Amino acid sequence: MVMGKEGKEDGNFGELAKRLVKSFAGFSFEDFFPHSGWLDVLTEHVGRLKAIFNEMDALLDSVIEERINSPENNMLD
Repeated sequence: MVMGKEGKEDGNFGELAKRLVKSFAGFSFEDFFPHSGWLDVLTEHVGRLKAIFNEMDALLDSVIEERINSPENNMLD
């Protein structure tokens, strides 16, 4: 179990990680031509990365909230 009590996030995390690695491995104009970053916006490379990061952020926020609110983490007992 990587995330969550019931492991329901495991598949989503793995799928997001695969998409992220695939996007990083893809061609980026700005990597080769530093002043051509605007082409990455036109090819939607930047938009895909932002969407993946937003999904990953939401997933990790939910895992953190779950861990904070879990009974095992209650330090008042």
